[in-house]
Amino acid sequence: MRDELLIPVGAYQYYFYAEGKTLGEARDNACRCAYRYLKKNDLLNPIQDEIEEPSESMAINDLETLSRRGYFDLPKYKYTETHDKEGNPKWQVTCMINDFDKVFNATDSSKKKAKKKAAFKMLNYILENYDEED
Repeated sequence: MRDELLIPVGAYQYYFYAEGKTLGEARDNACRCAYRYLKKNDLLNPIQDEIEEPSESMAINDLETLSRRGYFDLPKYKYTETHDKEGNPKWQVTCMINDFDKVFNATDSSKKKAKKKAAFKMLNYILENYDEED
């Protein structure tokens, strides 16, 4: 499969093409190619400029966006369900990214909310600690 990527940078537009066994792989390869070119030519914004206003509601999407832009691998999530004394579900979600030694946990009665909380903790950590030279 083949995919193309258009990236506007200021008044210019850059096109990148890549191939892969699947459309997703081709897209990932195009993103990596674009990232390498932009980094080499000092056209990258700092990672902190990529996300305007980090929020818990958008944290999962923001982490995926940063990953697709080549900053780091896709996040992985681990889910553990337990129950309180009344039998109500209690979810613990762990967010991890291969490129970082840190993992972040969150607990909530809602699996979705716990995932958002864990992703938000990871996003904040990355935005505060990401080293562009890595």
